[in-house]
Formats: sequence, C-alpha cells, structure tokens
Amino acid sequence: MKFLLLFAVILLSSSCSRFKTHEEMTSKAELAEPMVEEGVAYFLNGQDSLAINRWNAALRLIPADAEVYNFKGMAEHRSNKVDSALWSFRKATALNPNYFEAENNLGYMLFLKENYSQALLHFNRSLFVNPSYQPALKNKQLTESVLQGNLDKKAFDLSEKAAMETTHSSQISLYKKVISLDSTFSKAYNNMAAAYYFSGQTDSAMFYLEKAIRVNPDYPEALNNYAYILMDRENYEKAIPVFLKAISLKPRYFAALNNLGEAYFLYKEKENARKVFNTVLSLKPDDVRARDWLLILDETE
Repeated sequence: MKFLLLFAVILLSSSCSRFKTHEEMTSKAELAEPMVEEGVAYFLNGQDSLAINRWNAALRLIPADAEVYNFKGMAEHRSNKVDSALWSFRKATALNPNYFEAENNLGYMLFLKENYSQALLHFNRSLFVNPSYQPALKNKQLTESVLQGNLDKKAFDLSEKAAMETTHSSQISLYKKVISLDSTFSKAYNNMAAAYYFSGQTDSAMFYLEKAIRVNPDYPEALNNYAYILMDRENYEKAIPVFLKAISLKPRYFAALNNLGEAYFLYKEKENARKVFNTVLSLKPDDVRARDWLLILDETE
C-alpha cells in the first residue's frame, strides 16, 4: 500500500513559553514561516535534502511545531531515511497527540521496520481521532493482512520499489514480479494497469484492472480506474454504475465523483451531472474540476 500522507495548509503554531514574551514568540514564528514555505516548495519539486535543511532551520525557531516535524518526516521517508522519519513522526505526535496524520505516518514507519503490533497501535490511534481517515484505514488493513499471513511481505516490498520507478516499463516489469510472488495482491494489478494505461496500452490496462477487481470486488480505486477507461471508450451506460459502486465504498472519493459527473454529462444526463458536481462543491468548495464542469453545463444549456 503506497504511503499516503496529507499536506495540510501550513499553520504555524506559536505555543507560549513562560520564558519568552508573546512578541518574541510571534517574531520567531514570522521568521520561520518563509523557511517552512521554502521547504514545502523544495519537497514538491523532489528536492528532499533541501526541504529537510529548511525545515530544520525553521524548527530551531519554532521547536514545538508538530506540523513541521511531520513534513520533515515525509521528506526523510522519501529519502529512505526510515529511522530519521520515525523519530520525526514520534516528535510530531508527542507535540500534538491528536495529530492523526502523523500517527498514521508513524505507524507506517513501524510497518516498514516490521514492527506490526506497534504499527497497528498507531493506525488505531489515528482512527480514534478521525475514524474516516482513509490512509490509516488502508494501512491498518494492510498490517492486519500481513499479521494474518494473507500478504507476502516480499511482494509488498517489491511493490513499494515499483511505485518509485520513473518509467512505466520498469514499473510493469516489477509489478509482474510482485504478482508472481503473490497472485492475490490486488494493488499490484491496479498499479500495473495504471502503468499500462499511461503508456497507451489500454487493453492491457483493462485486463489487469479486471484481475484486481476479481481479487477484491470492493477496491474503489480499481473500480474507478476501470470505469474511467469504459468512459474513455464511450461506454457510459456501463461506466456509470461502476463509478457509483466506487463512491458507495468511498463516499468522499472526489476523483470518482467528478468522473461520474463527467460520465453523466457525456451520456446526456445533464441534470444528474449538475447534481454530482454540486455535491462535490458542497463537500469541497475549492474543487476546480467540479466548478469548471458546472460552467460548461451553464454554457451548453
């Protein structure tokens, strides 16, 4: 299961120290803010070492900021510094016990170190704060699968390696090895299908998506991807119920909701399309895709 992390809007905390005045704390937060923002920019550009350097500089000014420790852990994990990431996520959760994203990330580091019982503990802590947090739900399910002997750990490790590959051909090659180790690994089928799709081989993509869905009929991402290719092929009548199933399994699945709205529009069911896009905006007011589709609907009526 790919490591799922949440980048939130940067909110710099300035918890008061009894040895510093409010003005001093505000000044330090103001000085740290551009460093944090620079770190985010570096991270988004794949420059993890530069991101870590900027966040370390910020933490010297705002050492009680849990969010910056979580950001730092994300970059350390991506740099394969699992022990460093583990420490950063522990620090984040110690500073903010309700930080469910960091609890999930800490759990994942423990999973990578094969400390499954402790990983499960932190996924449960994440879900105690936010019971609907999908990354923790998926990671908990993944951990339970390993503990029950239902997932080959070598296959999982190879799948993680495949996800980091930069070419579709190398991803496909590694996912095939994953499946040879564990023929029930639905995520590997789904991800290999995505690699085939983006390399222009849609027949192969459909073949492996069908395998993913046979292994796990309640896999919302595979269902969404399968329906998307059906929509690409103008088979809207078949695509729409598959999108609906994906959404029933994952109600706040905005990609699938927008895809469903588009399918309704292309199928000439404009009123249904409008209802879907309005639903998206009611849940996520800044969703650009839904807003753009509503404009198109206005222009075509």
